[in-house]
Amino acid sequence: MKYKWLSFLSQVAAICNVCSLFMIFASRWVNNITSYQAIDGTIIILGFLAFFLNIVLQAILFVFRVTKKEIPVAPWLRIFNIAALGLQLIYYFVVLGR
Repeated sequence: MKYKWLSFLSQVAAICNVCSLFMIFASRWVNNITSYQAIDGTIIILGFLAFFLNIVLQAILFVFRVTKKEIPVAPWLRIFNIAALGLQLIYYFVVLGR
């Protein structure tokens, strides 16, 4: 694969997106997500990192689509990352923007 780094970046973004979605939904009802502060901190940091990583990833994928290069990322992973970015945009700008 010529662009293996893009596949890796997409997988890292998916892991961060899972942490972000967990942070968004679980933290609304529970004070401590887990009983360990280190794990809570990691989930929160990866959750906030997911938003910026998603924007960078989607910009790179947009350039690949425009230049008609082959995208070495599974379609389900692209759809998941786009959906997670949409939920993050709604959460950060609509819910927290009040």
